[in-house]
Amino acid sequence: MTTYIYQYTSCDLIYIPNDVSIQINSYLTDASGNIVISTSTLGIDTFTIQTYKSSLPISGYDSFLSIIAGKFISDKYSSTTGGYGISGSNILTQISDTSKIVVGVGVSGTGIPVDTTVVSVRDKNSIELNNTVTATGSTTLTFSTSGWQVDYSQIHHLTEVIDFANI
Repeated sequence: MTTYIYQYTSCDLIYIPNDVSIQINSYLTDASGNIVISTSTLGIDTFTIQTYKSSLPISGYDSFLSIIAGKFISDKYSSTTGGYGISGSNILTQISDTSKIVVGVGVSGTGIPVDTTVVSVRDKNSIELNNTVTATGSTTLTFSTSGWQVDYSQIHHLTEVIDFANI
């Protein structure tokens, strides 16, 4: 299982008469404290929560923000695409764009053993896996964060910054 720590750098609130927009600048670090990035992104991610004030929870702000941050992370690092060349090794080639693939993301598809993850992005068209694939040819692969364990303990500090009780 891959473990990451959710961190945030800043948070901005924008009030509109009955709405609130919460913009969070955040990043993930691995267990060693290294920022998780892909070759196409900076380490900092920005996501915005726009909602009616009446839709905000009256308690449980940590859980509320953790769910939203988790969905953002999943959407960013998960995808299903086809046309990958697999050759019975642990190297996948013929990838049209590796820029959004990060080390630690799970991989599944025909010929891909259970619990397979990306261990390195070799170049713009190939990646290395922790397991050897059991098939050859071209296949559709799913990259997923479902095996990730994300520590959201920083969310508690973010709820103090946002001060939900006074929105």
